[in-house]
Amino acid sequence: MSKAITRDELFNEIELSERIRNEGLYISPEVLATLDFEKETQEQIRACFDNNHETYTLSKLPTAVRLPSNYRIGVVYKHNAPYHIEKEDDAYVLYHEKELIDEVTFIEKPKYFNEKTSDGVKMNTIAQEVGKTKITVAYSNECALKDKGLDCKFCNINATKNNFADLQGISWKTAKQIAETTKEAYKEGYQRITITGGFIPERREVEYYIDVAEAIRDLTGLDDFGGTACIGAPADLEVIDKYKEAGYSAISSNMEIWDANIFIVSVINIFSLHVT
Repeated sequence: MSKAITRDELFNEIELSERIRNEGLYISPEVLATLDFEKETQEQIRACFDNNHETYTLSKLPTAVRLPSNYRIGVVYKHNAPYHIEKEDDAYVLYHEKELIDEVTFIEKPKYFNEKTSDGVKMNTIAQEVGKTKITVAYSNECALKDKGLDCKFCNINATKNNFADLQGISWKTAKQIAETTKEAYKEGYQRITITGGFIPERREVEYYIDVAEAIRDLTGLDDFGGTACIGAPADLEVIDKYKEAGYSAISSNMEIWDANIFIVSVINIFSLHVT
C-alpha cells in the first residue's frame, strides 16, 4: 500500500524524477543480475525510442521503479550517473552519490508480456505498459523521413531501430497482432491504448489506423476501446472525422515539431505527469 505524502513531498518526488531523467541512473550488472525479468520485473522494450543516456545492450534494463508513495520514476541508464540503485539485504535502495534517498521497488511485469500472438510474436514487443491502465503500441519502429534526410534532430527512432530491432525482435505490427495483444492486456485491467509510430504518408496512415481500430473492436467486442491515434499533423483536416468514425476517442499530433516554444512547454507538461 502506498504511503500518504504531502504536496511538498510530491513536488520533491517530481523534482527527483526530472533530475534522474536529466542526470541518469546507474544500476550495476551485479544488481541487474538479481532481477527476475522472466516473471517479475518489467524490462525496457525499445519499440519506438531509447530514452537512456547511453545505448545499453549488455543485459536487460528495468522500465521504472516506484518510491514508497507509489510514485513512478523511469529508469534512464547512464554508467557514471550520480544516482544509483544498490541491493541491501532484501531491499533495493536509491542513492544520490553517498546520500540515501529511499527504498524502491521495480515495476512489475504485466502477464501479457509473456504471451504470444497467434503468429508467434511476443506481445511485449507489440504493446508496452504505460502506467496501470494504459498501453502503447509503436506500429512502426522507423520513420519515413530518414529517406529524405529530414529526421527530427530531437528524435532517435531510427537509431533505436538500428540498435534494438534485431536484438529484441521488434518489427512492423499487423492489425491482428495489435488486436490480440490489446485483448490480452485488457483482461488484466488496462483500459486505454495509444497507437503511434514513425511518420508515414497520410493516406497510408489513415488506412492503417482504421484497420487497427476495426480489428480491436472485432476481437474485444468494444465499440469504445479507449483508443488514441498519435498521427502526423494532417494536411486534410477532414481525415480527423475518419479516426472518430473508426472508433478512436482521441487523436494526438506531434506539435513540438511546429514551434520551438511549443516543444519546450510540451516537454515540461509531459515530464511532469509521472504519478501512475
